[in-house]
Amino acid sequence: MDVERVPNPGQVGGCAGLPRAAGVTSEEILRVAAFRDRAPEREAAIIALVYHRLACDLAVHLGPEVNWYGFATWSSKAVGASLDLGPTSPLLLETGSRLRVPRRFQRQFRAVALVTLGPSYQLALALANRAIFLETASLAAGLRFGPSAASAAPSFLYRIADPPVPSNSQEPDAEERPMFLSDLLGDADDHYLDLATTLMTDAAGTDDPGRRRELLLGANVALSAFEQARAQRLLELAMYRPCRWLMRVSWRWALSAITRRPFHRFGLYTRPHEQMSWTVRHAESLWSRFYTRFIMVLPTPVSRIRLGKSLRPPPGAAVHPFPPIEDARVRKLIESFQPQPEHALDGVHDWLDYRARMRFITSYFRSYLSMPEMLGPPFAPTLLEELGKEVALGAVPDPVYCEWFHKQQQDFEARASRPGMRGWVLRKFYRPPIECDPDAAELAQIELSDYLVERIVNRQVRDE
Repeated sequence: MDVERVPNPGQVGGCAGLPRAAGVTSEEILRVAAFRDRAPEREAAIIALVYHRLACDLAVHLGPEVNWYGFATWSSKAVGASLDLGPTSPLLLETGSRLRVPRRFQRQFRAVALVTLGPSYQLALALANRAIFLETASLAAGLRFGPSAASAAPSFLYRIADPPVPSNSQEPDAEERPMFLSDLLGDADDHYLDLATTLMTDAAGTDDPGRRRELLLGANVALSAFEQARAQRLLELAMYRPCRWLMRVSWRWALSAITRRPFHRFGLYTRPHEQMSWTVRHAESLWSRFYTRFIMVLPTPVSRIRLGKSLRPPPGAAVHPFPPIEDARVRKLIESFQPQPEHALDGVHDWLDYRARMRFITSYFRSYLSMPEMLGPPFAPTLLEELGKEVALGAVPDPVYCEWFHKQQQDFEARASRPGMRGWVLRKFYRPPIECDPDAAELAQIELSDYLVERIVNRQVRDE
């Protein structure tokens, strides 16, 4: 990021305690996105830290209101919690509590959840999270403000291109093999990226606080419209996975355990909901609505937001009805997602509904835009220091092998080599993911750098 004004970001809103002389660079973003020698939940925490730094870098130019990267900090932290499947997993504890699982059966419930989700759950979510981070964070790192912005080279961002279709494969089901990145990342309109860049540039150039807030709100909504569209398939993968395992994968998994023949399950998980049988579609819809209403929570520094219930702004936040929008571009954008303002704060019936999700997110942005706590650090100082050191790890552009996944294989071999009945049972009836789930093994070795393309950002977009 080209920083012309260099006030301490710690002077801006909730960025206190994070003095930085220089902004986040595209090289740092590439390094974080490409490095794979971390557990998925740790990786999400690193991404949350970089989002926080980008938010503070942009706050120098865009003011103390919360920019999109401030909101993304807490979303990424929540993603990290959902990727943690350990004994103290927030996701499993919350789900077990909502399902009223007795405490004495918590261990068995976690074991069932691990089998249902499988290793490719973590790897797929982590891969898509890194890809979306690379696209959105590189946009912020390439932004330039100030007098020299007009004469500077055009801003660009990294986009993930679809992998090429495999040819001359000897496998009989080659045409059905999943194209991992294209199956994980949904289609999105790049116009939203151009609009967000234009609105942030205009916000940095105005001295009117009210107009700056409007423009920043529009940029936040435009970036989320792009990011949520990219994440649509990822959300479907995560939400439908338990139903797909029970109804489509479990019996194939049992057959594979008996015949010792691996099968590619990822295509079953990523097949569109509309292509499922009526029974599977009905079960998935019921589960998605239940999960949205009773389990989905977004923790923020000021409140815990239940996504399936009406938004209740905390003290100090903007309340409904919101003031009218003067800027025509921002007004048109918000009206496209909130055609009925009287229902702006209603909870989301099904989080997989893109339009309903964007309606709720838009209200969330409008309510929390002036909450300085949202720009605060997402972790304790000691953890921030540890994560900050890890940002510098990894090579650019060639990432190292996914040692985290390889360590799981080594751990299995160590436990299986134990003498006695426990080791014999493990050797006889259990196989590591790298053998029984070939899709997980392939996901672990995907390198984002193989699919990077650069896209020039058009700052001159205007909505008529």
